[in-house]
Amino acid sequence: MADTSRTFAEALGAWDREAIRPRIEAWERERAETVLRFPLEGWPTMPLLLRERAWWLPAWLDRLLPNMDVEGSNLEHRVATREAALAEDIAT
Repeated sequence: MADTSRTFAEALGAWDREAIRPRIEAWERERAETVLRFPLEGWPTMPLLLRERAWWLPAWLDRLLPNMDVEGSNLEHRVATREAALAEDIAT
């Protein structure tokens, strides 16, 4: 049976913040370390875990972002098209 001989003040003293402060501080340190370590340790594994969903982009965001041609494939296509048009003009 539960011990009911303690008074309310005694029970409240058992939950005193000063008595459990070391455990609270340890938990706060662990939480801060987790938040700080995730970008360094966890981020590189996210594409592996999410696979193709890691590169999914919402349509509304895709419309807002500029179309950046980092590798230059659009430029190569335009140059090839222009050269083909010039070659056709010269042939005619």
